[in-house]
Amino acid sequence: MKLKTRIVGCLLSVFLVGCDSEQPPLEGVYRNLETPGIYFFIEKQNGEYFAQWPFSRDPIYINKNSSPIIVAPHGTIRIDFVDENRVDLILEGRRYPYMRENKAGDPLEILFDNPEVINIAQLSQCDLDYSTQPLANVAPHPEKIDALVKTISQRQSPYQQVNSLLILKGDKLVSENYFRGWHRQLPHQVQSVSKSVTALLFGMAQKEGHFSDMNEPIANYLPSYQAHFSGDKRNITLDHLLSMRAGLAWNETQLSYNDPQNDRSIESTSADGMDYTLSKPLQHAPGDAFYYNGGLVTITGEIIAKATEEDNVADYAKYGPMTELCLKNAYWLLQSDRYPNAAGGLFLRPIDMVKLGQLVRDDGQWQGQTLIQPSWLKQALSGKVDKALGDLDYGYYWWKDSFTYQGQSYEIDLAWGWGEQHIAVVKALDLVVVQTAQNFQQAPSFETMLKEKILPAFIEEQVGEKH
Repeated sequence: MKLKTRIVGCLLSVFLVGCDSEQPPLEGVYRNLETPGIYFFIEKQNGEYFAQWPFSRDPIYINKNSSPIIVAPHGTIRIDFVDENRVDLILEGRRYPYMRENKAGDPLEILFDNPEVINIAQLSQCDLDYSTQPLANVAPHPEKIDALVKTISQRQSPYQQVNSLLILKGDKLVSENYFRGWHRQLPHQVQSVSKSVTALLFGMAQKEGHFSDMNEPIANYLPSYQAHFSGDKRNITLDHLLSMRAGLAWNETQLSYNDPQNDRSIESTSADGMDYTLSKPLQHAPGDAFYYNGGLVTITGEIIAKATEEDNVADYAKYGPMTELCLKNAYWLLQSDRYPNAAGGLFLRPIDMVKLGQLVRDDGQWQGQTLIQPSWLKQALSGKVDKALGDLDYGYYWWKDSFTYQGQSYEIDLAWGWGEQHIAVVKALDLVVVQTAQNFQQAPSFETMLKEKILPAFIEEQVGEKH
């Protein structure tokens, strides 16, 4: 009790702030005592404390009459100080014991030091960084962006779940903002943006000569699964695979991912996800219907690995052409079957998401090199499926949207992940916009933000027009 009293006594506001030197430091890495490989760390940022997990970064609050609490997306967690190095996290009445670690090194590396994760950060000694340019130099209406950033920063903002917003104009970073304790070096879960990255990796492998015909049957690349390829299943092609038109029966979007009947949840936790997906019966002839199917992306990742002779698609990301982008603090989560979660398991820094968007915007060119053939990328971004979701078309794991302003239409190529992770590419305006967020409960807001607040800032108003 004395330790609790001392710690609570030194808290000066609703956020945890600095204590005198007699108090045990709150910062540090903590290891779960019940489950090996589970860590979190507490970090001080701009006078406030945050708990950093692989999937989120959460503020630590306190009031005068209770222990500190972590406000996480899945609930409020109370911190119970047992001694100077031991804390119990209490969630819904259950205690989760953690011990402070004395490991030296980068807390991020410790956080992701887990057999279920592959570190795909580039090993080459590159230090690629963007030069910056004042927003006012390139945007006719910079005040729109300034007002948006101010609104996002407010605690009661309608965008209170947004963690980062970055804008690239040409080759200059004109806006880089992080919110709620996030900063440049932290990787963010990007969910289904992983699908779009997998498509780019396929394009890189195609450029290297590993794929020549998108109409080639996928059975040619999967000798261990030939038993599943009978009848019309032998007609499933690479094109069908990457546009989610394989025709297999699949229920992913109509059920919660917590529902035990959700096909994607079953696939990602099964002993062999590819076997599960390929065992599903055909519901439509290949090429005839679109079904959102994360299991197909697992198969795509394995086909990339086999074609490039890598152990898995994550290794191809780490050692293949993507090394030119100098990804840092990048990780890929494995599924239960040890295949990388190609459909949703990537963790990327937002600044590295900008690089991926730039690669798309610049037709597969990167610093004078062709990483993806422009003709293949054009095919990948074309609307293979009209109105796959609302007004959005679907290509090779990329969405196609449009924006009309002052009578002119602009195409938007979009990587989109659950919780509002986005890479938006507007080639006509020479723009890449990246957002990361933890918006898992509220209505999506990025489309409105992009079309009503961000893109109009970069368009000259016509005479007589006012918005």
